[in-house]
Amino acid sequence: MRITSLTLCLVLFGWLFAAPSPSSGAVYFYDNYWKPSAMPEASNPQWDRKQDDGVRTLVPNDYLRIDTTAAAADREYYEIRDDPTIIDFAGPSTVDFRMKVNDTSHGTVASSILALWKHGSGYRYVRYEFDETGVRPKGSEGSKASLDATEWHDYRISLSGNAGGSRTAKLYLLGDTPRLLLSTGSQGSGSTTWSNTIYWGDMFTSDSGSADWAFIGWTGDAALGADDLLVIPEPSTFLAWSLLAALGIAFGWHKRRKK
Repeated sequence: MRITSLTLCLVLFGWLFAAPSPSSGAVYFYDNYWKPSAMPEASNPQWDRKQDDGVRTLVPNDYLRIDTTAAAADREYYEIRDDPTIIDFAGPSTVDFRMKVNDTSHGTVASSILALWKHGSGYRYVRYEFDETGVRPKGSEGSKASLDATEWHDYRISLSGNAGGSRTAKLYLLGDTPRLLLSTGSQGSGSTTWSNTIYWGDMFTSDSGSADWAFIGWTGDAALGADDLLVIPEPSTFLAWSLLAALGIAFGWHKRRKK
């Protein structure tokens, strides 16, 4: 059987997309990402361990559990800060993460994630706080988005605008039925020169709990919506999307040839 360029395109296209696509939007690659193949301070990129009060349980290539339920004052969190080769939130930016809450024994928050950027001579940030029943912006119980946070979920922080101006921060729930959970401006500020930072874990003595973290990835290329797809820039991924681009070119060439 003679295989035409169009037939080959269709066969390869079906091979690439035999499974349902998780997104109908644009496709981007993460600038950088963390998976729990090792403790955060031993990973690449390397995170700074800011407190060591918690009990950590690493299930390699699955998740890292951070448990600070022994005492209300216990803290355990991580940061990457001020390294533009790793993270840059100067323009529209996106942070994706996968986590679930296990327990909130003290206070009202089990775990948090914070994204911070330079603004003028200081900084601004957004922080999202999780307990078993949902997520809220920093210290704002009335704005809580309800969901079962004890189940694994993929979340997305989308920062529109530029670091020097006003920004809108949106928190999305991703997955089969993506939806917008929260939309705010910046939630706090400070006067130091910190910039380009991600914190995650139990950051405050008023919070305590147990949470599992399975993934954190980010890009400074765009403020993405719930339907946009961020993919890990591994060789197999590059190959798949390169093949798709080649298919598009071949299909366009085939159509032009028939005219």
